[in-house]
Amino acid sequence: MQNCGKLNADNNYYDYISTGLLTDYEYSTLYPEACVEGFTNNYSFLHIPEDGNENHISRYGYTAVPKLFGLMDTSNVEAIGALRLQNQPVLSLRGQGVIVGFVDTGIAYDLPIFRNEDGTTRLLGLWDQSIQNDAAPINGDIKTNSSLYKAEYGTHYSSADIDRALQSSDPYSIVPSRDTEGHGTFMAGVACGKPDRAGDFTGIATDSAIAVVKLKQAKPYLKKYFCVDEEKPAFSEIDIMNGVRYLLDLARYYKKPLIICIGVGTNQGGHDGRMPLSDYLSSVSNLIYVSVVQAAGNEGDARLHYYSKITEGIIPPIEIRVGPEGRRQGFCMELWGNSLSSYSVGLQSPSGDIVPIFESQINEMRTFPFLLDDSIVQIYGNVSKEQGGDYLIFFRFLTPAEGIWKINVDSGGGFSTDFHMWMPISEFISNDTYFLNPDSYTTLTSNACAINPITFGMYNHLQQGLTAVSSKGYTRTNQVKPDLLAPGVNIYGPNTDGTYTIKSGTSIAAAHGAGAAALIMEFGSIRGNYKYIGGLDIKTIMIRGAARKGDIVYPNKDWGYGALDIYQVFQNL
Repeated sequence: MQNCGKLNADNNYYDYISTGLLTDYEYSTLYPEACVEGFTNNYSFLHIPEDGNENHISRYGYTAVPKLFGLMDTSNVEAIGALRLQNQPVLSLRGQGVIVGFVDTGIAYDLPIFRNEDGTTRLLGLWDQSIQNDAAPINGDIKTNSSLYKAEYGTHYSSADIDRALQSSDPYSIVPSRDTEGHGTFMAGVACGKPDRAGDFTGIATDSAIAVVKLKQAKPYLKKYFCVDEEKPAFSEIDIMNGVRYLLDLARYYKKPLIICIGVGTNQGGHDGRMPLSDYLSSVSNLIYVSVVQAAGNEGDARLHYYSKITEGIIPPIEIRVGPEGRRQGFCMELWGNSLSSYSVGLQSPSGDIVPIFESQINEMRTFPFLLDDSIVQIYGNVSKEQGGDYLIFFRFLTPAEGIWKINVDSGGGFSTDFHMWMPISEFISNDTYFLNPDSYTTLTSNACAINPITFGMYNHLQQGLTAVSSKGYTRTNQVKPDLLAPGVNIYGPNTDGTYTIKSGTSIAAAHGAGAAALIMEFGSIRGNYKYIGGLDIKTIMIRGAARKGDIVYPNKDWGYGALDIYQVFQNL
């Protein structure tokens, strides 16, 4: 494999994901123009000089194009039982000896809640992918034993670097990494912030170590291709995978167990746990001393999912409302059906222009101009081998006319079948564009459907009730997700300036889950009560101790297996 990791940060290169393990000769034959970066035995990253050809999916396949991920945002510590565990004299669990790692927007490392009692940092490492210099992300006093991969873009700051910054009157002149969104800081505070009596705040795993990846923004060509506003925070699948790998390397170096918290999500992909990031997170969750926790998504009431069964040919038209902002921005949309059927589509624009029903050719992007509407729609169809042979139709609506668009879907093959359609997550699409007859179930983000990680939806802990915003299950292939719910409505947490604010979102529920996982990991691994504990064990333990209501059958699409109750977990052990 070639030494081309720095190209991840070079906007003059397109990035793609290659599945399967090929020899150097095969790569040079198949992708002669590519710089090939090895990642795992299952995935490599290809970096190809930008050439103006924007037919990314038809050129290299759907799975090869990195998907874009957005932030999952829109009294709590006591609600999940963590406060009782912190104060229980025998257990006194606070995450000691455990690393809680975040792949997100960074962290305000100078806040007192992220320091030890002596003022030194609790951070063992901070990789800022957005700051480019000559220093490799893992360097200085931190080495990596990984023979497969070492990222070469961004800047790694060690605990010594951060301590040196904290001793300065101007810390950010020494370690200039800032959390400009505040999302990562809030999550880290909820999961493992130190108690702040003056601010009336405490996190969950208050004595854990912390590790942080600040994701860089996705390359402009990806935002343009997927019709995402260039000002929106959006992160590439490749950068997230690299961030997870960094946390694993850091944990191996320090020989500490690791909790990984993922607070970003996407609607791109088959929602079945088989996209590259989902597959990677599931494999990581199989490791001992590692647990992956992620957010279910905030798409429950966003009107961006449609579901239908086809029993006898054509179904009634699917209607999409497009408003002024939707026309300006455009949007992408995906239809996913099962592997035994083929699917045909037709379109009608608001002015009445019609594209009759046709069967999309495999691996072909067709462009349809709607002259009366000054609109263009591109349609690509394929059977995705990485998604178990399931059928995909990918749409790009470019400057779509305002009004009601109608889509007709037909199925061949003689089977009674069904299909799902997803627009982008609500962070990536204007709120005036949506399905007129949406389905609020199967609204989990695609990566939240990864089978082995622990997926958290949110509930209102003050009212003990569901919230319509939280994404609901199950996965497209009917696997139980979310696994659990945790507080995520009107949660009190830190701003980057040291003040406190109120936020909501399933990423915050995931932060509760990550803090709780750190307490279980401390009890099992650090204190020797569960010698070879791993992510699947922690998920099982959480599910067994979940709070459940007597009048509800579990698992279900709203609550999963119940609400997180870490105190009850230990009562059941």
